[in-house]
Amino acid sequence: MALAETLGGARAVFLVNHGIVAVGPDLQSATVAAILLERAAEQQLVTLGYGGVPAWSAPEESIAKRERIYNETAISNVWDYLVRQLK
Repeated sequence: MALAETLGGARAVFLVNHGIVAVGPDLQSATVAAILLERAAEQQLVTLGYGGVPAWSAPEESIAKRERIYNETAISNVWDYLVRQLK
C-alpha cells in the first residue's frame, strides 16, 4: 500500500520497523506533527506500563481538537518553543 493511501487525511503515521512519517504544508507543520505524535505515543506507553487503559476521544471531538491544535498560531508557537530548546 502506498504511503499516501496509508496517511489518508492524517498528518502522521507510524511505519512498522521504521518510525514516524509526518506531512504538512511546510516543514514547521510536519515537524510539529511528528513531535506531538511521538510524545503522545510515549505518554500512552507510560500509561500502559502503570496498568492504565487507553481512552480515545470520539471522532467528532478528535476533529475539533485537531482544528484547535493544528492552527497556524499554535504550530508557530510550538515551533518557536522547539527552536528555543535547541539554543
